[in-house]
Amino acid sequence: MDYNLELIKRYGRVMMGGVTSPVILNILITSVCDMRCTHCFFTEELDDKERKKFQMTTEQTRQCQQNTGRQASILIIAGGEPFTRKDLPEVVRAFYENNQLESVYLMSNGGIQQRIIRTSRGFWRNVRS
Repeated sequence: MDYNLELIKRYGRVMMGGVTSPVILNILITSVCDMRCTHCFFTEELDDKERKKFQMTTEQTRQCQQNTGRQASILIIAGGEPFTRKDLPEVVRAFYENNQLESVYLMSNGGIQQRIIRTSRGFWRNVRS
């Protein structure tokens, strides 16, 4: 995808009153994290019990996937720690099915390595099938 051309097209659509969708989608899928890094912008919110009640549900991620207009080509999933979600492979697969993804970035602190390895294996099985 030629991103410069795509941005020009989208700018033109907006100027003509049309609707456009994102090329790059960055979602904070969870506020659950196994670490408390001093440099993190999100650390203060991590222990907020009220905030944890408002995690993005699997259904909300599906709605997000469908509302991108099938045009997102880069997906960035962050949080908290995305690998704390058991449905992470399903979420990524649904984005692949509903968009024209070229790249997926999973922003992890790498602290839960065994879970990351297990989830990644499941992720690749799901995406390739």
